[in-house]
Amino acid sequence: MTQRQKNIRGFILSGLLLSLLLVWYGWQYVSESRARADRKKFSLPDATHISKVELRSGLDTVDLHYDGNRWLVNQTWPADRPMITVFFATLAQVETKRKIEAARADSVKAVIRQEGVNVRLVDTDGGATELWVSSGSPTYIMNEQYPIPELVTLPGYRVDVSAIFRQTTNDWRDKRIFNFNWRNFKSLRATFPSPEDNFVIQSVNGAFSVEGMPTDTARMNEYLDAVSLLQADRILSPDRARDSVMQQTPARVNIVVEDLAGRQYQLELWPNPEQPRSKIGRWQGNWVLFDDPRSNLLLTTRGALKPRPQ
Repeated sequence: MTQRQKNIRGFILSGLLLSLLLVWYGWQYVSESRARADRKKFSLPDATHISKVELRSGLDTVDLHYDGNRWLVNQTWPADRPMITVFFATLAQVETKRKIEAARADSVKAVIRQEGVNVRLVDTDGGATELWVSSGSPTYIMNEQYPIPELVTLPGYRVDVSAIFRQTTNDWRDKRIFNFNWRNFKSLRATFPSPEDNFVIQSVNGAFSVEGMPTDTARMNEYLDAVSLLQADRILSPDRARDSVMQQTPARVNIVVEDLAGRQYQLELWPNPEQPRSKIGRWQGNWVLFDDPRSNLLLTTRGALKPRPQ
């Protein structure tokens, strides 16, 4: 065989090898793409077309509805925005890990339907996507297209994926207490059991001051910041015993904020008899719980807002 023939043969073999490599890499790419798509079978990467979410379980029935401006809970209350964000982020990132063993499939399916959460996502055109999510960790998801429950995870996180789906109506509600605009602020009235502790903060031409006395501006601003940022940790279920006890005990403080339009935002606050380090409030006809120590600033009295002696 001449050198020229050897060169031609080597060129042909190289071409064949390159073709085989391209085919192999193409197959690998297609396989990986299919695997990634398969892992994302329950995910919702784009939620902009979703206008309604229905969550049904033995614990509660929750309807989340987007009215074009904000999400509402059961058509009544503003929804907690961070929770809405977490919900759709979970749906966007959730991945399947493996199918459940065939021997357990029927029993797990029955438990999911009995104890899990039925999730229905309705888009702006009226179409719906439905999922069943197990309750607790590890989390399994199934739907009509994939009826065999599959273990799911959030890549990079060690969390209970089902937790966000199991929240109740009160959990979904926005828990910001004094949800008003400071530009429309008119006054804040704080009333205590001892009248000498009472005070009124008013806004005159955009400047805040305590009515009828010199004011420690730094302390007043710290107090107003605490009021504006205050959020309850939980909205509590009705409890007649608690209501009876609180009705017989004067509130430690009653705070009423009024805006320029005459709207009022009110919170009554008591120590929590069961957990002294937390507090219980009455807000919009609901009982709410505060675990955050920053809520102690709400107990600020008139004397604490006076200028400090030099």
